[in-house]
Amino acid sequence: MRPPTDGIVHISDNQLRKERIQWSGLAFRLAESGNGMQSQKIAERIRVSKAETAKILQLLVWGGFVTSRRGTKGGFHLAAEADQITMGEVIDFFLSRHPPEPDRDFGVMRVFEKTSAPCRKAFESVWKIDPGRCCQHSTNETFRDSKKRKCAIWKKDWIYGSEQEPLMRLRVRPILVLVQKSSLKGEVAMRQELISRSLITGIFLFLVGIAVPANAMPNFARKYGVPCGTCHTTIPRLNETGYKFRAAGFRLLEEIGKSEDKKFELGDYFAARLQARYDTQVTNQPNGAAVANVINNVPGPRTTTNALSFQEFTLYPLTGSWGKYFGSLAELSTSPEDVFEIENAYVRFVFGNSDKFFTGRVGIFHPWEGFGASDRPFSNARPFFQTVPISAGGRAIPFVFQPWGLDEAGIEFGGDIKKLSLRAAVLNGTLIRWEGEANSFLPFPAQTGPWKGANQATAALTKPFDSPGHSTPDFSANATYILHPDGGGISLIYYHGNVATPTHCTDGTAIGKTNATTGEVCGVTGASTASPFGTVGNTDFDLSSATAFRNNFDRVGVYASYPIGKHFLPQGGLQYGRDTTPVDAGAFPTIPTLKHFDSKGAFVEGSWAFNDYVTAGIRYDWYKPKYAVSTFNTQWAITPYVSIPLQNGFQIIAEYQHRDFQLNAANHRQNDTFQARIIFIK
Repeated sequence: MRPPTDGIVHISDNQLRKERIQWSGLAFRLAESGNGMQSQKIAERIRVSKAETAKILQLLVWGGFVTSRRGTKGGFHLAAEADQITMGEVIDFFLSRHPPEPDRDFGVMRVFEKTSAPCRKAFESVWKIDPGRCCQHSTNETFRDSKKRKCAIWKKDWIYGSEQEPLMRLRVRPILVLVQKSSLKGEVAMRQELISRSLITGIFLFLVGIAVPANAMPNFARKYGVPCGTCHTTIPRLNETGYKFRAAGFRLLEEIGKSEDKKFELGDYFAARLQARYDTQVTNQPNGAAVANVINNVPGPRTTTNALSFQEFTLYPLTGSWGKYFGSLAELSTSPEDVFEIENAYVRFVFGNSDKFFTGRVGIFHPWEGFGASDRPFSNARPFFQTVPISAGGRAIPFVFQPWGLDEAGIEFGGDIKKLSLRAAVLNGTLIRWEGEANSFLPFPAQTGPWKGANQATAALTKPFDSPGHSTPDFSANATYILHPDGGGISLIYYHGNVATPTHCTDGTAIGKTNATTGEVCGVTGASTASPFGTVGNTDFDLSSATAFRNNFDRVGVYASYPIGKHFLPQGGLQYGRDTTPVDAGAFPTIPTLKHFDSKGAFVEGSWAFNDYVTAGIRYDWYKPKYAVSTFNTQWAITPYVSIPLQNGFQIIAEYQHRDFQLNAANHRQNDTFQARIIFIK
């Protein structure tokens, strides 16, 4: 192909209409670093004809954006570093020096000319929208701009940045289908200028993928070729795109109900994560200590511990979308001297369209799929009321249910209507066990039933068949409304559950009391001068109706967040809880009467995203496990943190936490903890 003699290259709309241009983020797909790519290989990846791809690549060479090299090791390369080339330069080159050839015989274009006449100028300058300009298409697809950043919306697909913003900082939600349908039914009709620039831009951005690292959840990055900013604000926090992508069964909203054209590749459905951490702690109750070093409500000397440890190895096999309507997630984690923990293992069904769809999932899953303040935290530690038990030591009845971290088996149904998400689930529930290594009661999710087959023992994560309420399921419901695509939203979360809770050891001794015959305490002793961290006694608990009661409990949580400007995100949450307990624990079950008590917790947090690589913030937690004026058990903490996602699979999260425990009206004890976590996902 030679340069035209008149200096103008005409790109026929008839030629461009022949291909159904489906980018799906392939513009940013990673290629072999340092190697050129042949035009036919690029054409295969972006699903555009070889002839059209060759023409556009040649134009990019003439424009000085791309270089070509002949030979077996040849191919096309970027002519400069990706962060030295702006999108505006590319678009200006093609649209100012190489205007497209009009084709007004195309029926859809004639319809479009009429329906978009009031805002045609904005359409033609979609990459250079003037501040304050806003127009609306007849199909309710809006192109608009704000004073803070230039943007274009096509079917809710955002293109962030400006024409002078370097590509390495350009956050592109999958360019998906800037032109996905061109039919006389008129659902989507775009001007040929937009068709031309999307084809040109797509091929150019594909070459950028050779030079710019791009990683989201890596299997999705491999499948769609998108960078982290497509689905995340700061990893692992999701933006609206990522939240909806997950809700739709790990597919783009425009793909709901559509067959997958891409050939199956195992790497698109498989990922793995490694986590290591360093901890230093100054506390009255080191990990593994049965009780805190507090004698008569007076805290004793604190202990300092330091540890560098391998935290966890996680596999994500068979994770992604399947066919038109299904998706799945498997998350299997293991740590030293531990077996695999199933954090997620579910199949999801999705039916509908991008604006409104029904979803259901069955298997093992997290209690809720949060957004904004209810999503995963920027820090390592979660808010207190999500993970701190009311009581877990062996000195009293344990109340250890936590809203987050108990990945139960169940079935969930719900739907999304534009910005609103509704979910309701029936769950297997939870159980309580005494763990000798931790020297405390711990909660576990009931992930299996009381099955027993050939060569199989009864599953460990099963409610004992003779425990109170063993066949009664739990129930949860949640609603989320998205206020802002970058983490602004309101979430309401409700959980009603029941769990068999021990009051006595199997010998009939009440927890915290001493057996008069054996002289052994049920649970652990209190701190003393001789044993400042207590002494473990009898911990044989069978959770039968003779030694345990059914705790019917409720949790209601409200979360809210909204970004201010481009960098600051304030957020907060409040939770109310209610549990049941025997009126007289020592006399239970002789006196079976139960009563209620309440718990309350809250947090406020502010984070500042300096750029894509650094986010820092601070959170204040307040938690009162047993809410009564006369009960001195309030806990609070200040947690500053910094998160450093390197956008290549590595991430570092460091935090410091100062935590205060109220002992009585005059005395408190404190923990000071520093943790740095290194994460690599591939």
